[in-house]
Amino acid sequence: MDFPNTEDFQKLSSQIYQNEGIISAVCHGVGALLNIKLDDSHLLIKDKVITGYSNDEEVLAKAMEKIPFTSYVVEDERLITGQNPQSIKNILKSLTIFNKVRHSNDNVYLNNI
Repeated sequence: MDFPNTEDFQKLSSQIYQNEGIISAVCHGVGALLNIKLDDSHLLIKDKVITGYSNDEEVLAKAMEKIPFTSYVVEDERLITGQNPQSIKNILKSLTIFNKVRHSNDNVYLNNI
């Protein structure tokens, strides 16, 4: 799959984000976020802080049998990205916390109706 140029993925991701959903990617998958446009024609990642698997890490991975990656996750509103495979657990934690906060706010809202 050519991540940055997959129109179906771009449309689906744009719809999810614009309907208050969360977009998350890790490692090389962050490349799929590069060309996602919102209805206002701005890119999803415009003015966002993101991370992903760098070219330098790719070169190091080929030069070494095993790299001791450490988790690195960046959250910017409803966009959550992880730098490398070790970041997956922390992305899941971020998603879990985000959803708990979202649902607790829903309950507060519902209790005030």
